[in-house]
Amino acid sequence: MNNSDLIAACKQIYAETNGIYLRYRQQLGVRDLGFKILYGPPCVNPHLLFIGDQPAGKIADEKPNERYSWPSRCEYATETWTLARNMQSMFGAAFLADCVGVNANFFRAPDSESWNAVPPNVRDILEKFCAEKLATMISLMAPKQIVTIGFSVLNKFGPSDPILFGAKQRVAHEAG
Repeated sequence: MNNSDLIAACKQIYAETNGIYLRYRQQLGVRDLGFKILYGPPCVNPHLLFIGDQPAGKIADEKPNERYSWPSRCEYATETWTLARNMQSMFGAAFLADCVGVNANFFRAPDSESWNAVPPNVRDILEKFCAEKLATMISLMAPKQIVTIGFSVLNKFGPSDPILFGAKQRVAHEAG
């Protein structure tokens, strides 16, 4: 896979996501909060692919053109929101600049309670769509390693076993 083919594929995923979003937005009701897919430009064989659960916030948090393309630089390396600052502290901005971030669920919700209030049939359709598109992006990018942000995201990929325990009894997992 070369980078131009990857970019074309990701642009197609953005177009398809916008299409399904427009198709179901009426059923999202007050939870019509937009979507966000990538946190920086896609690239082939990034050092790390970070997979978060779902973009937080509300429609006012969207940046211009966010539904149509990705930021020009990895936001984990450049932004000042809490997660980005924490990641910069752990990995360093220079390292993060060569990484890619994405969500397992592309559709915004301020919290899990708001997302769970989406009618279950619609939520299932949107989550299945996102899982399929995420699998495509993972396959095309072929990252050297994948880091999930939170155990709930890791659990979406199947069972895992702890491989490393931290001082506060936090654990690192390896897929089973």
